[in-house]
Amino acid sequence: MISPMTFCISVFNGNLNYLQKAVDSIVKYAYYKNPLNFVIYNEYNEKDLESLKKYEAWYNGLLSSNPNISSIYCRDFTGEEDLNKKNKLYYSGIGGGMNFCAEKVKTDYIMFVHADMVVSKNFDLKAWEIAQKYKDIPTWISSQRFQPNLFLEESRPGTLVFPYEEFGYTHENFNENYFIEYAEEFSKMNPDIEYTKGEGVSGLIKKEHWDAIGGNDPIYAPGYWEDKDLWMRMQLAGYKFVLTTNSVVFHFGSRSANSNFPDDSQIIIGQKAIRSERSKQNEIKAAQAFQWKWKFWPEQNEHGFDIFPRHLNKDDYKDRIQLDLDKSYQYIKLRDKL
Repeated sequence: MISPMTFCISVFNGNLNYLQKAVDSIVKYAYYKNPLNFVIYNEYNEKDLESLKKYEAWYNGLLSSNPNISSIYCRDFTGEEDLNKKNKLYYSGIGGGMNFCAEKVKTDYIMFVHADMVVSKNFDLKAWEIAQKYKDIPTWISSQRFQPNLFLEESRPGTLVFPYEEFGYTHENFNENYFIEYAEEFSKMNPDIEYTKGEGVSGLIKKEHWDAIGGNDPIYAPGYWEDKDLWMRMQLAGYKFVLTTNSVVFHFGSRSANSNFPDDSQIIIGQKAIRSERSKQNEIKAAQAFQWKWKFWPEQNEHGFDIFPRHLNKDDYKDRIQLDLDKSYQYIKLRDKL
């Protein structure tokens, strides 16, 4: 069967070691390989030529050793002369990278994957089967996550938190074979469970439904809260959310952006992750942007999913389903002047 999806990976100043691991796992374990469609967007500091050369060398080697891969790789698209300021902002950060990737997709479906994930066997097929089950409804399908206890202390629906030594917590000490075996056994013991929840990525969506919602709002760049904004707009537009236990990924956590942790030696202190001040400030800035735009905070359902507040009339917010990019750019301009 011809592959119905493209794997999209957005990186913001990311760590190449994790991106390599993510892509390698898709090459090994994805079901749809005829061909393997990739769009990889890397927004990197164009002055960091050494890192760019490493990325390009890896990318060229990947293509030469895997002839069935159809791929697009971009180093830092914000440097392109044919893009005006608005385009640059729309493609900025993790969410903006997702916007860029989606525009390049030619297949019917988009599978978004974080650059700090390892996928399990047939994770794409299992998500696609859910998509076919609800093919007449715009649907976002999330995979079950496994994650080390560096950021989360307790499990939640859709994310199982393990002791850091269970599978490992860096690209160097990760036990891939054990994860693959465990993920397969987990799905067998917990088959066909569906939570009404979006858990970020990995996430599968039909391209026409992604295009219809307009992608991520650039006010949240470089990251944080763009998914909450996306969930609000999708809920207003009547989208369905399914998190399935049949599809499993491992998430190292916060390694898609090097602004969080410049290298692994700086993230483990007493076996706990210590976030950078820049990362904390980015999250605060994103939360402020959400409040400016929506004038409310999301509620959560029984699965911990951010939902539109029940006490509000959705009809009063229908005009916010589509992005108002002019208003977003004005907000960014005013905020950055402060």
